[in-house]
Amino acid sequence: MSKTKYKYNPNTLSYDEVDNSWRSKLKKISYHLISGLVFSVIIIMLSYSSIKKKGKNEGARELEVTKLEL
Repeated sequence: MSKTKYKYNPNTLSYDEVDNSWRSKLKKISYHLISGLVFSVIIIMLSYSSIKKKGKNEGARELEVTKLEL
């Protein structure tokens, strides 16, 4: 049997029992997974755009070098 969890309620100046059902645990886990997924997508999009810009600059430089050689 698991221990009962309590949280302090400053409005009533007493402790209230915290709901520890499997639904509340699943909700907490899903919040963390969704926020991690959104954050990783943003990071990937930012890094992809910078890599794409870097590739365009290198391609333009190679084109200039070939023109100078000819």
